[in-house]
Order: sequence, then structure tokens, then C-alpha cells
Amino acid sequence: MTTDKKHLRSQLPIKEKCPYRKIAPQTSPSIQLEWQLTETVTECKTIIHRYKLAARAIVNLLLTASYLAHS
Repeated sequence: MTTDKKHLRSQLPIKEKCPYRKIAPQTSPSIQLEWQLTETVTECKTIIHRYKLAARAIVNLLLTASYLAHS
């Protein structure tokens, strides 16, 4: 089992990964915007990563099917 921090972090739901959801009301608007942008970027990176994994899995399935069809 991997105990790598990055791996463990990737297993968490997005809400738990981003501590930016709870912003104090007295925080300046520019800081709030920065936090919201950081959160959005993090969510986008997570989604892109998941699509890459899905695409890799599909390619592997196609390669396996092709290999089995020609054997």
C-alpha cells in the first residue's frame, strides 16, 4: 500500500482537498477571489486527471481487444 502524500491526497473528495470553501466574511474581496480561483483550478486539474486516467483505460482496453482479435 502506498503512503505517498500525493497519492493519499488524490483519494480525498474535492471538498476535503480544498480548504478554501470556508472563507471568513471579513476577508478582502481580492483574497476571496484568489481563493475561489485556486479552488477552481484544483477542481479542474482533478477532473482533467480523471479524464486522462479514463482515456488511458480505454486505450488499454482497445489494445487488449486488438491483441486478442489477432491472436
